[in-house]
Amino acid sequence: MPGADLKVGHRTMDSGSNMAEQKIKFPVFDYQGLPLLFALLIIGGLYEISGDRTFGMILFFLGAFPMCAFLFHRKYIIRIDSSDHIIFGQEFTENFDIKNRKIPISDLFYTTYKSSGTDSDGNSYTNYLMKIKENNQTIIKTHDYDIEDFDSAPNFMKRFAPIWKESLKSTLPELFEIEHIISYNQKLMSIDLEYNPIKTDEKPVENIFQAEIVDGRLHGYTTDLDDAGRLEVYVEYCLGKGIKDHQAREYARANPESTIGKTDHKKSPTIYGMVFDEDGTTRVETKKKVYRVEYKSWKNLPSNYPSNTEGDWWEEK
Repeated sequence: MPGADLKVGHRTMDSGSNMAEQKIKFPVFDYQGLPLLFALLIIGGLYEISGDRTFGMILFFLGAFPMCAFLFHRKYIIRIDSSDHIIFGQEFTENFDIKNRKIPISDLFYTTYKSSGTDSDGNSYTNYLMKIKENNQTIIKTHDYDIEDFDSAPNFMKRFAPIWKESLKSTLPELFEIEHIISYNQKLMSIDLEYNPIKTDEKPVENIFQAEIVDGRLHGYTTDLDDAGRLEVYVEYCLGKGIKDHQAREYARANPESTIGKTDHKKSPTIYGMVFDEDGTTRVETKKKVYRVEYKSWKNLPSNYPSNTEGDWWEEK
């Protein structure tokens, strides 16, 4: 196979060469609560073996095999130095590699999203997920956990803390750069016509204020208000829901991150292109919409903004 001289999981990548290796591991299976079921099957199997050996063995192996997969089977990404490709593979242990292959970084795309629904008891839920794609084919998918979620977990569970979150941006910073994201999306459009967005001049246009690019998406507000103005908007929103004025204000002041700006905050889909006009206006294009950002409406100028690379492109008015 290509790269057959590669000793995955070791520092030495070929004979006589010693290179810096960065390795990130991801769970292959997102079992969530199922490990508890596997443990119960193992315990039940051990208990039943004394009475019904066949049934006990079946229960034991039904729990043991998936539990082993959960504990040990991992997908991984390796980047050697600052190479233009990664090694993507699966391992059972550090010394037992199942398979691996090279993927150019230009073919990779990182995205997060949320999935909402209602369970059988009628309770609503929201799952936050992360994907890494290769030319629009998902190669890694897992829950987008915060590592703080594991602070109070037992020590044996901390083994499964999502340490990939701390190292992914340092290992593959290109995936989070807007130039890479736009290039990937344009490449995808040429590969699969299904992802070819409608013509720019046929898309609706929306103005965005306090804008910034975060992980390939435009974040900002649809109204040009300060925090005090957004507090009033939120209070009006609550009043329309039947909540008393003082209760809305008290809650908003105590929880500014979850309330102020809730009614007019905007997070765009992934970006397909950015056009910088000579008057300082930026047109940010997504698949179905164009967002218009004035020069003074940027909270943080994007890394590909002309004045970041070419000096003062125009005079700020």
